[in-house]
Amino acid sequence: MLLWATAFLLAFFTLLSLLVPADAEDGLLDVVQGIVALVLLGLSIITAVYFIRWFRRAYANLKRAGRRIQHDDGWAAGAWFVPFLNLFRPYSIMKEVWDGTFQLAYAQQPSHPLLRWWWIIFVLTSTLGRVASSSSRHAETAQQLETAAMYDAVHTVFIIVFIALTIACIKRIAVAEDQLLLRQHVDAIGGPAPEPTSYYPDEETLAY
Repeated sequence: MLLWATAFLLAFFTLLSLLVPADAEDGLLDVVQGIVALVLLGLSIITAVYFIRWFRRAYANLKRAGRRIQHDDGWAAGAWFVPFLNLFRPYSIMKEVWDGTFQLAYAQQPSHPLLRWWWIIFVLTSTLGRVASSSSRHAETAQQLETAAMYDAVHTVFIIVFIALTIACIKRIAVAEDQLLLRQHVDAIGGPAPEPTSYYPDEETLAY
């Protein structure tokens, strides 16, 4: 799965950067840090696009299933990029997806400890990312470079935990979506018979 692959590669490249001593030759250190930065940036973009596409689709599915949603489904993608709004709107939408999908599939809503931890870890990960980025920009001495590397390592650990919680949320919701689809098929089978379709030309067609 893409998210697990991302978590593995994040861990690998972060470990690679930590194995390079802070007092190594500037050229080697710059090359390793440049490669790690490019790989992590690429992984972050790919993973974000994958998740946001799923997030928007899951939110739009609620509306298709006949459930009223609080926002336009475009906000499932856009809310992540709006300052201040991105501190609560994505969680609110995820909670809607969780509650709505489980309500439609099982006629009940489970508690939200998984969602709460998912969002708490996301906020902490974002905060650590800013701290790690600031530390890297201002690092000049060997000690400062080591400190910046440790911040990056801790940040990566939080990213991996966040990815694991995201996968858990997606799996729970995906199972509920499958159950909802099954219920819809059963309801369709038990509904009125569809109008018969004739493959023979009618009189109007024959007149031509």
